[in-house]
Amino acid sequence: MSKAVTKTDGPAKDTSKTLALHGPRLPYHPAIEERFGINKAAWKALVEAIFPNATTTESVILALSYCQARKLDPFKRNVHIVPIWSKDQGAMVDTVWPGIGELRTTAFRTGEYAGRCATEYGPDVTQKVGVVELTFPSWAQVTLVRMIRGEKVEFCGPRAYWLETYATRSRNDKSPNEMWATRPRGQIEKCAEAAALRAAFPEEVGGEFIPEEVQHDLGGGESAGRLNGSKVSMRSLESLTPGDITLVDEPEKYEVSEPTAEETAAAKADAEAIAREQAEIEAEEKLAASEQDK
Repeated sequence: MSKAVTKTDGPAKDTSKTLALHGPRLPYHPAIEERFGINKAAWKALVEAIFPNATTTESVILALSYCQARKLDPFKRNVHIVPIWSKDQGAMVDTVWPGIGELRTTAFRTGEYAGRCATEYGPDVTQKVGVVELTFPSWAQVTLVRMIRGEKVEFCGPRAYWLETYATRSRNDKSPNEMWATRPRGQIEKCAEAAALRAAFPEEVGGEFIPEEVQHDLGGGESAGRLNGSKVSMRSLESLTPGDITLVDEPEKYEVSEPTAEETAAAKADAEAIAREQAEIEAEEKLAASEQDK
């Protein structure tokens, strides 16, 4: 059997080093780059690594708008997108929440943040929570230091109680979710720090709650939670979507396309640059360690 041979001009292309990228999980539109400076490669990283729970392009755009207004780098995970079941809409709704990183950044930007004390924990408790038996601290408390008129002032945040705060698996299962089951101290510490940041920087941070603080009563299925008896409304698309957030009139104009050769080359160059930078950092760390050993 003979084989058909196609004649090509020039040398054969070496595809052994070509970086093949599949289209992003959520649709991308060129206007995203115009407004936020996010190209296709960066968009793919956003929707698959930074906002893996996002279910719509609009919710990611909302998060980017939030970061842009607050002058935050979305790749530093300062904002989270959490799909929540809405009773009113009878569907899952993407909600945007500030993370602990945003609260810390806001505090640092004042120039008055002077550090924090070690986290205090209440007595450890071992008991069955839902269907899971685990050991957890009964509460956590964080004290922050703020410079006021040249003086260091300590702000002791309220205690964050584990059983009042932990996130449940679902509405029908009161067991802690995977994160709270594997990191019982780390999760409650994060909540205690957020409470302390609100106490120390009330004007700058305001009433910003992080997702970890309000997921206990959400039970995986409510559109709002309760914290210490006060209702906490989520930042939902319905309430926060700006009037001009829609990039195109017809949804079918959203297209998932394969990257061009230029985009593939740029992504490869970025990856190589990151690898070189990491190698330089590791070399410097080894050199510093060897000098300390002398």
